[in-house]
Amino acid sequence: MTLEELQQLIDKRISERLNYLFGEFEIGEEELFADEEPDTRSWEQVQQDIERDRWTPPREPSHRLSYCAKIGKADDSVYR
Repeated sequence: MTLEELQQLIDKRISERLNYLFGEFEIGEEELFADEEPDTRSWEQVQQDIERDRWTPPREPSHRLSYCAKIGKADDSVYR
């Protein structure tokens, strides 16, 4: 089995499963993405783009965490 045949088999099985779960779609995938140009980036470029676009929330300042810990300890005493 070639890589292309494997990809076709996987696409077919996924389509069959989606159709089983959700029914037929009114618009085919070909029509939905007809105007979209194929992505010509290499896998390395895709990974670099993902890393560039990844957002990590800022860490909380330590004084806020210690304040929350104090509040938590005070609240625990109420329930004991």
